[in-house]
Amino acid sequence: MTRLYHHVLPIRWIREKPWFRKRTLSDTGRGVLTSAVAAWALTALGLSCGPAPESRCFDPDTVAYVGDRRITDAELDAAWRERKPAEYARAQQSVYQMRRAVLDDLIGDVLVADEVTRHNRPHSELVTLAVESGVVAAPPPATEAEIAALYEQSGAAEYGIGLETLRPEFVRALEEGRAIDTANHYREYLRANRDVRVFFDAPRTVIPVAPFDPVRGPADAPIRIVEFSDFHCLFCRQTRPALRRLMDEYVDEVQWTWKDYPLGSTTAAEAAACAHDQGRFWQYHDALFARQGETDLENNLVLLGLARELGLEETEFTACLAEGRHLGDIASDAAAGVAAGVEGTPTLFFNGRIVVGAQSFEAYERVLVEELRLASTRTEGGKQK
Repeated sequence: MTRLYHHVLPIRWIREKPWFRKRTLSDTGRGVLTSAVAAWALTALGLSCGPAPESRCFDPDTVAYVGDRRITDAELDAAWRERKPAEYARAQQSVYQMRRAVLDDLIGDVLVADEVTRHNRPHSELVTLAVESGVVAAPPPATEAEIAALYEQSGAAEYGIGLETLRPEFVRALEEGRAIDTANHYREYLRANRDVRVFFDAPRTVIPVAPFDPVRGPADAPIRIVEFSDFHCLFCRQTRPALRRLMDEYVDEVQWTWKDYPLGSTTAAEAAACAHDQGRFWQYHDALFARQGETDLENNLVLLGLARELGLEETEFTACLAEGRHLGDIASDAAAGVAAGVEGTPTLFFNGRIVVGAQSFEAYERVLVEELRLASTRTEGGKQK
């Protein structure tokens, strides 16, 4: 399709020309001509469309015509979200993560450029000064363990090349990596001490919380974390200290909801749900993760032993487990996870914002602080920082 807008002249320019003003048209005639020119210009610019399919005009909101039936981009997006919700959620999150990473880089570039201009010093010198002043941690030296690991990964031994021959190269590679990390820490320091406002919000997924889902934390907490997890998952166990610390340090700001997303056996999840019936889910949750890898969490006798340790009513617990009372609840949680784009555990949602995989306390806290700022500015009618 040839786009005519390259040749369109502004309507105001046309109307101001003497040859247009001197034409012996009546006011009505001139109005008709002006309207016609304007309509032609708008259509050529892609800002107006005639009936399909004759117009063949450019319309950014239209993705297809079927006869006279127009299909819009918004309609396509809504159909994708409805028909393939998990795929849609993953795609939206993937695009966000890539764009957010680039945005963070751009913010860092601007901060560094400002400092270079303000101090009239090169970037490398500013990083060195930041390390010397203690505002950025000095990079640690390369360790023998790291050098040995690089040597093993290189496969050089198979070709008879000794470690000492390659040591300078390995040390140089490690030092270059340290230098990049230090430069990034300097950017983080600048960002923490400057007025940086981000308006690029993450895609959010509404996660329904069922009546049977275990919840801890205040009902009016500004941050609601929904965790899809599995008692047999090693990475889920690794996140426990970070999540407990998050709950301890932000006790009034966070509400935490557990949702089962078992990747294999559901027995441990069923036992925890039976403990939840007796008001002891979180204690049983801690006990299961504490014994992960040490005992068989699929053995009913082991699970009953944990219930006994926690003072649960044994007859009720045993009947609950034997009858599979909570299999439907666990399946419902898992289905909600699939619909939200969950592919593995642990997967957490901070006010609908997805965070995938085992993360450090600092990584979780960074997301939490961003969400607290956003929640605060929404309340105050301000902007996200």
